[in-house]
Order: sequence, then structure tokens, then C-alpha cells
Amino acid sequence: MARRQGSFIIQQLQNNQKDLSRINYLEFGAGRGWVLSYLQNTGLINSTMGIEPDDISVQWGRENLEADLRTGALNEDLAAEIPSKYPEANLISLIHVLEHLHNPCEILSLFRKNLKPHYLFLEVPNAEYEGSAMKVDTFPWSSMGQHFWSFSTKSLHLLLEGRGYQIISLECEGNPHYWEKHIAHLSLWRDYFSISEKKYLHGNLNLRDIFVANFNLAIGSGFVQIKGLMAPKYTRLDLPVIRILARST
Repeated sequence: MARRQGSFIIQQLQNNQKDLSRINYLEFGAGRGWVLSYLQNTGLINSTMGIEPDDISVQWGRENLEADLRTGALNEDLAAEIPSKYPEANLISLIHVLEHLHNPCEILSLFRKNLKPHYLFLEVPNAEYEGSAMKVDTFPWSSMGQHFWSFSTKSLHLLLEGRGYQIISLECEGNPHYWEKHIAHLSLWRDYFSISEKKYLHGNLNLRDIFVANFNLAIGSGFVQIKGLMAPKYTRLDLPVIRILARST
């Protein structure tokens, strides 16, 4: 995935700026630094730096990828401090970060207002396919359950252009069937908890209801597993996403 993201960034930059040696890449939510490492190893850009809230990922990336990672979380204060803390940054990257922010509009407005002319790279899940999964995946401990927003190509155009960014390139990638098995499993659990909760709240839940609910859950899960064995196997590379490279205007 990092190779795909990194190659998209390099290709689009090459199409729009001949001298990549002046690019200083700053990534928020950089994880273990895979994209940082890919971009730095191309030898085409000047520098890479990543900000990541997870200490373990920061340590791993430093030790194994020699990535320039620092601990921190993106918020309005940090966004406003970029010009003083990272004055050379002219390519800001948010890879699967925008959907987790409480205030994406404010963050992008701060980028546009406080930074010198710069590029912005975004990758987010594609709402066209993610939306049906989000209806059933509301568990707070899941990654999707921590999404505050979901974005389509249209909403990203409105978001960026309304905050002073011009979209240079946009691409959609991934398999539209990626979420189907996940949705089928979670729908079973949603129905299981919904029926049990309604009966419990009305004082009608008994051992027979519990047995029937568990039996139906087991049978349903079995059908989903059998269907899954015959379906194509998907990996993270099949996740439907939207990638954008934009520049401040």
C-alpha cells in the first residue's frame, strides 16, 4: 500500500513540478513510516518527516526503517504551529486521517492560512462503498467505529475547493465488493443484539429466546463462512479508497 501511495505522490508531483528536490514531506498519522521510507528511498525529494500518536509505531519505524518519526497527534494547535515547528514543509500528507478528525474543515483551513504555498495529499475510504458498512459497524473499538466522517469524490471537491485548494489529481482504487463479507457478519451480530435487547427491555427475554437467538446466529455465521470460501479473497490493497493531490491557491 505504501508503494502505491508513494508512487502516486511521485508521479503526480513529476507531472506538476519538475524539481522534486525542493519537496519537504510532512505526514500526519504516519504509522510506522512506510510511506516516509518509500519516498526517501526514491532519492527524488529533499526530506521526509512523520508525526504519529502511537509511541510503539514511532519506535519501530525509527529502528527498522530509519524514518524521521516524532510523537504527536494532529489537532488545531499543532496545525497552527507547523510554520514555526516545521517551516520547510511544503507537502502535507493525511493518509486515512481526515475521517478520524473531529474538525477536518478547521484543520484544512489552518493549513491553507498558515503555510506557505504547498501541496496536500489525502487518502480516505470511499464513501460510495464504505457507507453500507458504516451502518452496521458502529463498535467503538473498531477502526471504522472511530470514523467521524465519510467522504465521496463530490464532498472532497467541495471540502478542498471551499478551503482554497485546487485538486491536481484524483483517483479511485479498490474492489467494490471488499466490504460484503464484513457487512454480512456484522449484520448478523446487529440483529442478534437488537432482538435480544428489545426482549430484555420489555421483560420478555427467557432461556428459549437466548437459545433460539444463538442458534440462528450460529447457522447464519455458517452460511456466511461457506459463502466466503467461494468468494474472492481480499486484502488491504483491495480497500476502496480515494486519493487526491491538491495544492494551495
